[in-house]
Amino acid sequence: MAQYHAEITVKASPQTAFAYLADLGNLPEWDSSVRDATLLDGTGPGIGARYDVTVGFYGKALDATYEVTGHDSPTSVSYTIDGKATGSTEIEVQQRGDDTVIVYDSTIQMRGIARWLDRGLQVAYDGIGENVERGIAKQLRSAR
Repeated sequence: MAQYHAEITVKASPQTAFAYLADLGNLPEWDSSVRDATLLDGTGPGIGARYDVTVGFYGKALDATYEVTGHDSPTSVSYTIDGKATGSTEIEVQQRGDDTVIVYDSTIQMRGIARWLDRGLQVAYDGIGENVERGIAKQLRSAR
């Protein structure tokens, strides 16, 4: 299993940051590994919303379903990942003094025999996580 943890300080208000990150339709804007995210079920951000997500991984397009499993506005959102890999992500939005801090925790694990590749997966997931950090910071840098 690969894991990634980050704390990202942004300039957006907690409410703006939460609204943006809780809408998984915005994933392609802040996660450069995501090529497309389309709402399948639900009316938008909230528990039970499901998205068809296409991820680019080593030049291949992989489809997965992301389902929102937790939605506590304006502090946290979590979702599961189900496709060739399974996993989960939790995003917390915290106010620390005058700063808004995004706490991002994500895990992923390959299915079946591909689980033997988990050691290499951690290296790849570290790179994806670093891109996520940069993407979130970029997208939420000027909103207030």
